[in-house]
Amino acid sequence: MSVHLAERAAMSQEDMHLLRNLIVLPVVLSAFESDLVLFESNPNLTSYRALAVRTIARIRSDMQRLTDNLRKRGIEVFAEKRNENGINRAFTYQGKRGMYALRWGTFDTEIALLTDYYLGNLAESAD
Repeated sequence: MSVHLAERAAMSQEDMHLLRNLIVLPVVLSAFESDLVLFESNPNLTSYRALAVRTIARIRSDMQRLTDNLRKRGIEVFAEKRNENGINRAFTYQGKRGMYALRWGTFDTEIALLTDYYLGNLAESAD
């Protein structure tokens, strides 16, 4: 099972989707940050540096927007915790504490889609 929640019924599907995105986006961000280190250390790849920097800035901005949006909806999200099983993110909603957990491997498709989304958006805007 990929999701474990306390008091799940109290949150809307849209809120759950926003929370899930806030859990998946840092994984995508980590991949781009790793790529940036590679691009900066390899002279043959420095031309990709600017794209990586723009992508990282866009992901961070979107993560902040998600956090703000969730807060406006009365959901406070706390720091993620990664372990060998996956990613856990504690949150509070209507005074109750919950936990959203994703197991590794259950969101690989989302990572690929988000990676393509950010690369596609930024590549088009660079033209």
